[in-house]
Amino acid sequence: MATTYNRSSGFSEFVLICFPGIESWQHWLSIPIALLFLVVLTANTTLTITIYSSRRLHQPMYYLLLLLSVVDLLMSLTVAPKALAVLLFNKKTISRFGCFSQIFILYYSRGLESSIFICLAYDRYVAICNPLRHSTIITSRRTAQAVALSFLCNTVLYMPYPLLAARLNYCGDTIPHCLCENVPLAKLACDSIPANQIYPMFVLSTLLMSLSLSLAFSYSMIIRAVLRLGTPGAAQKAFSTCTAHLILVCLFYCTIILIPISNRVEQFIPRPVHVLLRLCENLLLPALNPLVYGIRTKEIRKEIPMLFRRMPQLCGNSVC
Repeated sequence: MATTYNRSSGFSEFVLICFPGIESWQHWLSIPIALLFLVVLTANTTLTITIYSSRRLHQPMYYLLLLLSVVDLLMSLTVAPKALAVLLFNKKTISRFGCFSQIFILYYSRGLESSIFICLAYDRYVAICNPLRHSTIITSRRTAQAVALSFLCNTVLYMPYPLLAARLNYCGDTIPHCLCENVPLAKLACDSIPANQIYPMFVLSTLLMSLSLSLAFSYSMIIRAVLRLGTPGAAQKAFSTCTAHLILVCLFYCTIILIPISNRVEQFIPRPVHVLLRLCENLLLPALNPLVYGIRTKEIRKEIPMLFRRMPQLCGNSVC
């Protein structure tokens, strides 16, 4: 498929080749991707409507979970529809603006997820270490301020990604992937700008360090407070409130660490396997976030059946 070439700015479009070498039957791989995307949409939409419609869940912690679901929906809607369009309808081209926008949204979503996990870690720390003052420390206003600061910081941190990519001159237009990412896109560049290699590593280090320090502080104080409780039942209850958060943070860590590792060892694994892994990295965590919190959080688990019983009333009030 031919694309227009502009001497001053390079190709006006890129061509996405999802699974090089197996194009004849790659449409079958759309089935697991579509199923995973359906889980993401269903689970996150259910969690979002549940928190929005239940007054009992109008608390700072649940606002953060609602925002997490919205971010997960944004990430999955950036990845899955284009991948499915390539696999099912052979819609392989993507504009320069669309490609660079996809890069920004993907990394920006990961940054926002990290910020939300940090806020949730602090919320758990206050809930266990200072429960009597939790409602006065973790207020809706302070949560809104923290969220606004997260949006601002992540915008400043991740906006250079598409700007740096747009500076490059490209000698090719074919990306052996289902989505635009820094590494496969940089391999098409005619020139090499050190900032394009150094800046992503700086951001990744900052992301991991901020998340690690916040978790180390929060959970060291939580463990210290739990050990002072004395009774096993109280300690078990305190730890159970952190289980969902810890599970998802560990999965987030694995996803973030696997990104540079998979890029380093891609020559040792088949290209289709590498592409499928990267797709799963962008869809698996958005699918698991609402499921884990829905199962592990008692208040949400109680509200979801009530949501379906209230659905006719909600639809009558034009909520759905």
